[in-house]
Amino acid sequence: MIPGVDIVSAERIKTALNKFGEAFARHILTSEELALYRERKDNVLFLAGRFAAKEAVYKAAGIPGLTWQRVMVMPEEKRPVVWIDGRRRQDIRVSISHEKEFAIAFAIAESG
Repeated sequence: MIPGVDIVSAERIKTALNKFGEAFARHILTSEELALYRERKDNVLFLAGRFAAKEAVYKAAGIPGLTWQRVMVMPEEKRPVVWIDGRRRQDIRVSISHEKEFAIAFAIAESG
């Protein structure tokens, strides 16, 4: 198993959103994730969580050339599920946690 972890400051995300507007969210999120983002009252923490989750997936998956738009993290039965290039990845698990100031994500990819 190969782990990946990332932590993101909500303030850092808020600053980027203030500077770049929703274009920043559109850069990080797929269209499906963006729809969820727009529904959330806590959209800064949601975006911070997805940012951290995708970074953790990049580290764990070890797939060259992964981009923000190639990786999607969507809720399924109240758990985040990883999709890469439109395919559900059962070999990569991710967990996301939020607190007032931070979001953290941990991903594990099965090796082999």
